[in-house]
Amino acid sequence: MSEITCTIETDPRPEDIDVIEQGLETYDREHAGPLSYDPLTLLARDSEGTVIGGLRGTVGGGWMYVLSLWVAPEHRGRGLGAQILREAEAEALRLDLPRVFLNTLSWQAPGFYEKQGYETFAVLEDAPPPHSRIFYRKNLA
Repeated sequence: MSEITCTIETDPRPEDIDVIEQGLETYDREHAGPLSYDPLTLLARDSEGTVIGGLRGTVGGGWMYVLSLWVAPEHRGRGLGAQILREAEAEALRLDLPRVFLNTLSWQAPGFYEKQGYETFAVLEDAPPPHSRIFYRKNLA
C-alpha cells in the first residue's frame, strides 16, 4: 500500500477543491438523487439606491437556508429586517420550499428570529466562548 500523507494547505489549488466537492456531490446523488442549490439574494435599498439591508441564502433540497441577514444600524427597529425575511420566505414558498433554517450568534438576533416564528433546534455552546451559535427552523406551510 502506498504511503498516505495528510497536510494542511493554506492555498489549495482550485482543482483539488473540485475533487472534494465533486466526490461529495457524487456520493450525495447516489443517496438523495440530484440536488441543486441556487443562491438567493434579497436587497433593501433606500431612495438613493444605497443598500441598507439584505439577505443571502440558498434554496434547494426542500429548504431555504439563510446564510446572512443584515440591516444597517440606522434602519434597525423599524421592521425592515422582518420585511426582508417575510419576502424571502414568500420566495421560498413560491419555489415550493416550505421550510427555512438558519443560525445566528447569541449576541446577534435570537430574539428577532423567535419573534418571526422560528424555533430553536440546536445550540452550539462556546462558539465562540462565551457565546453560543443558535440554530433555528421554521415551517412556512
